[in-house]
Amino acid sequence: MSRRGLLVELVGPIVDDRDAVRRTLADALGIAGVTVRPGALDAVVGGTAGWALETTLGGHGRDVDAADIATLRTTWSRALRRELAVEAEAIDLLRRCEAAGQAVGVVASVPHDAVPDDVRPWLVPASDDDRAGAPRPDALVHWLAARALPPAEVLGVARSPAVMLAMAGARVGRVMRHGSASGAEALPWDGSVASLAALRP
Repeated sequence: MSRRGLLVELVGPIVDDRDAVRRTLADALGIAGVTVRPGALDAVVGGTAGWALETTLGGHGRDVDAADIATLRTTWSRALRRELAVEAEAIDLLRRCEAAGQAVGVVASVPHDAVPDDVRPWLVPASDDDRAGAPRPDALVHWLAARALPPAEVLGVARSPAVMLAMAGARVGRVMRHGSASGAEALPWDGSVASLAALRP
């Protein structure tokens, strides 16, 4: 069956974050006076931005205020945007897929203000609810429906277990693991790819 769509996670396959998501989140919280405990970000990195901030603040005994979340989100976004390095070969592959008539979507759970300009035309929010936590299938289902795409004819590529599960929950036909995702052995992936450049439009 021919491929009619491609869904790709932002961090990993398209941008080399060099652990910038975790580092800039810790820095933003530090500006707010929160010293992040070792390992405290492991459970929130990869979740939606608002949820990650709210959960970490609460876990460190801070009252969660909407204004504080908005300020921290802006601080985090600005710092992260400066650090995300777009892989030129990945962007080239997405453009070639689009030119071949395929629908292209980029799944991002980082603050949307941090998403590089080259990727913005393809942006798919990780969830319809910024406080939902892990990426959810609902946003992907809506993306598929808006383009009248049968899920079985879409390929997904993801690094994080959370995005793999969201793609599987949206019944994406084939989900490929990007690189060596820790803890992904028991997840619903159908193969692995070291680089998007290895795929064909």
